[in-house]
Amino acid sequence: MSSENKNLTTFITFFNVYKYKIMLFKLINESAFFQHYINDVLFKCLHKFCQTYLNDILIYSKILKKYRTHVKEVLNKLREVDLQINIDKCKFKIQKISFLELLIFINDLRMNFQKVNVIQSWKVSWSLTHIVMILVFAWFHSNQA
Repeated sequence: MSSENKNLTTFITFFNVYKYKIMLFKLINESAFFQHYINDVLFKCLHKFCQTYLNDILIYSKILKKYRTHVKEVLNKLREVDLQINIDKCKFKIQKISFLELLIFINDLRMNFQKVNVIQSWKVSWSLTHIVMILVFAWFHSNQA
């Protein structure tokens, strides 16, 4: 959390004045708040060599040397605002990944086939609600390609 935002967490007790050093995850709309926060932190990187979704950060490049530079830049930006990563959950220099229910390869983007199997096993329904749901689902995935 940046020092300017710590003032927003100030609370006073009979004994002292306190400020949180880390973000509280019991905040209302914490997911939206954190997404907005991480987008602000990584704004200069987004859509150039970085994508984010909450606490998932995807860093990409076609050239290994640039990739290393991009990783350092993202890590430095996170460090500047006192955000930490869990290195055990990180994956570096991978050729394919599942991100936001999509399978991302070096030169390809595909739907997750496990999700396709679920769709194929749907029972046929002629209710208006189910038809609208299927059309919205199909429209969303046709716009992902």
